Amino acid sequence: MTFKDFSHDFREVFFQNRRIICEKYAIIFGLLASAVTIVSTFVPCIGQFGIFALFALLIFSLIAAVYMAWPTKSIEIKISQTATLKIYEGDIFSIKKGVVVIPFNDYFDTLVDNKVVGSGTLHGMFVNKFRKEHPEINLDEEIRKSLSAYEYKENKDRQIEGKQYKYPLAAVARVSVNPELHYYLLAATEFNWENHPIEQPEMYSYIMQKLYKYINTNCSGLPVYMPIIGTGQMGLNLAKEDVLYEMIHNMMLVKPYVTRGGSNIVIYKGDMPEISLNRIKYLLRH
Repeated sequence: MTFKDFSHDFREVFFQNRRIICEKYAIIFGLLASAVTIVSTFVPCIGQFGIFALFALLIFSLIAAVYMAWPTKSIEIKISQTATLKIYEGDIFSIKKGVVVIPFNDYFDTLVDNKVVGSGTLHGMFVNKFRKEHPEINLDEEIRKSLSAYEYKENKDRQIEGKQYKYPLAAVARVSVNPELHYYLLAATEFNWENHPIEQPEMYSYIMQKLYKYINTNCSGLPVYMPIIGTGQMGLNLAKEDVLYEMIHNMMLVKPYVTRGGSNIVIYKGDMPEISLNRIKYLLRH
């Protein structure tokens, strides 16, 4: 990294996390100043440095505060007396043990043709990867059986080749690969009769809290992994960092939220430049 790149990163970190840096700076400077004052009563010669000592404290405190606010790739947040949430950069499709949540539409479509389901969406990438890695499992049949307890509406006039059964928002289809790996497919987006997503930001809290309650009841002690849910077609007009904050906030509202195996939000590498995990942690503490 060149000095020019470092200087640019330093200014960006300082601007994005200025509230955190100011708070850390005040704490660090206060502690150091107090320590120097105490020591100087026993070692009077320290007072001879005067303005130079003060300047050194100011610079050191600023550097330490910026270092503490420097972008991190993982954090842990205590969301209840018994549950801790880990948020980190990673690949949601690399999970081999646990419960993995994948957002779907309310038809639970599996035709990835960039008309019904886009190949670049989490929904589409999951379907393609699942069928490639587990050809022995009939994905459509597993979804159908898992959703048998839900009421649905039939849409025979749907204008594309997708499925005809429309399920309620927050419905979850559980697809198991083996006793240690399960996928929870979440109806996160409602489509109209013409296959256009209906933007319903007011439904976000309802969907997320229903999901968390479902996890509470059905998780069976396995770790839970989720991507950031709400940045796609759900209609949230928010930055990805704000959507992440809403996910966590809704998790905290579910009482009690307990996953014995632990809960994780996995952030795609390409989204990390838009998210400050330090700021998320700071906001949740205030």
